[in-house]
Amino acid sequence: MNSDLMRHVREFEALRGVLAIWVVIGHVATASALHGRLIEAKLYNFHAVTVFILLSGFAIAALIDKKPERYGLYITRRALRIFPAYLFYLALSVLLADFALETWLDAPSGVMQAARTTIAADTLAYWPWHLAAHLPALHGLVPQHLLPSTDYAFLGQAWSISLEWQYYLIAPFFISLLTSRMNAVRCGSLIAGALVTAFIVPRMPESFIGGWLPAFTLGIATFYFMKYRERRRRVIPCD
Repeated sequence: MNSDLMRHVREFEALRGVLAIWVVIGHVATASALHGRLIEAKLYNFHAVTVFILLSGFAIAALIDKKPERYGLYITRRALRIFPAYLFYLALSVLLADFALETWLDAPSGVMQAARTTIAADTLAYWPWHLAAHLPALHGLVPQHLLPSTDYAFLGQAWSISLEWQYYLIAPFFISLLTSRMNAVRCGSLIAGALVTAFIVPRMPESFIGGWLPAFTLGIATFYFMKYRERRRRVIPCD
């Protein structure tokens, strides 16, 4: 199995579809009474999102392994995959920000109605700062105490766009650090980075990459495990 095939494992592609349906149903459930004592309000969307992050870690590790290229070209390609559609829907959301607040104020009571009303109100109250943070998709780096509702302003789903973009920005360096031969400097860098991240995460929004690095790392490790296993199969002949 070469790197290109590993980027497009059919089972993983099917899993993405299942997870997408799961997340949609989970969001719809927050506006209804589907949840109860045994069912979380969002139908455990967190687990589906975590698997998405694992798959992203896997896919970008495979991409970088298969096609090493200058950082400028790599990040330009990543930006062109994200920003055209993202900026289009962000622009629509900015234009409809007033309407969004009115809609949530008039919406039937649901488990997330109050929270979404607060987000819509914060979006309008701090709109210039939210827009400045959202345009480069770096709102996941802005602490909540500095900018309320920074994760979900304008376009709530964009919290995951910011998270992905942060991963794309650091992925080549992070993967190189993880896969290079370890020495005292690299081990010290990993330990120091882990300590700093653990200190910062509680003060940052949900879309801050520090809180999701374990999931990204597991996805990266899965790719290299599969690559090593395939290499071993080719080297060791079957009886």
